[in-house]
Amino acid sequence: MTRLLKYLRDIKGTFTCASFLLTTMLGQRIVSADASNPTEFTDLPTALRTITTRLDVWLQCHSTRPTIANPVLPSEILSDLWSVEQYENFRSKVHQYREWIDDAYLEADRDESIGKWRRVFGDDFAKDVAIDKAARVTEAARQLVLSTYDSIATASQDLVALFCSLGRMALPPGFDSLPHKQRPPWKRARNGNLSVRVVASLHRERHGTEERAVSSGEGPLRKGRSLRFVVRTSDGFQFGREHDVRWRITNTDREASDAGCLRGGFEKSEDGHCRWESLLYRGVHTVEAFVLRRSDTVLVAQSDPFYVVVE
Repeated sequence: MTRLLKYLRDIKGTFTCASFLLTTMLGQRIVSADASNPTEFTDLPTALRTITTRLDVWLQCHSTRPTIANPVLPSEILSDLWSVEQYENFRSKVHQYREWIDDAYLEADRDESIGKWRRVFGDDFAKDVAIDKAARVTEAARQLVLSTYDSIATASQDLVALFCSLGRMALPPGFDSLPHKQRPPWKRARNGNLSVRVVASLHRERHGTEERAVSSGEGPLRKGRSLRFVVRTSDGFQFGREHDVRWRITNTDREASDAGCLRGGFEKSEDGHCRWESLLYRGVHTVEAFVLRRSDTVLVAQSDPFYVVVE
């Protein structure tokens, strides 16, 4: 368990804690009663959740840097290795990771759980599983259509053809929450999200003249063109400088997978709050907008997926 949390420290690089100090704190979270009541350590995920929860609860009781002595040499104060700022950051990050671990642990859907564990441990976690799921959406769509419509004619069609015939009913279960998508790392606004939508326009080339507006799921669109995306409120207004917009661009199916371009991460806006994307890979892809309040980086709005169908 200690090695796993050290791994988290090293791959994320978001907090500072000397190994001996971290080992000491974690060891102090184990109590003698655990020997007779091992339910909180039945497996690795449960043990990780138990330890991070206990560590977070203890840290939240110490708003200022506590005194942590070396258990072998009590005169040595290990917590002196931290500056005040380093301790405050450590306390904050453990609280955040505890929330993410809880979220992943309690998630019932397998794909969603994998995506949430990847938020904790990075994109190398279950990487092959995540890539395979995204690359095989056509196979999953064929199985869905055959079981629903019992139509042999669809057996050779890929997801693009199925989507053009059946619309969103052709999308296999879990398409909008594929595990290779990064999960939002920001805290959500407590008073609920604003209602927003993504609008798009088709251009012959990036920053070129607009040809026409494009609706979600329209197509198929030809490769080589570019799309410009903008997020708007339900009233049709764009956001001002007090907000920042991040875009989750997610590719699927074989062409994008073979090119190593499934993406699924968060991209910054260009030219204000817009995002330009080139049409490169056959498939059904998604674009989502995440609106952040600049003052505190709180997520105040998230759009529904905008489906991009490329032939």
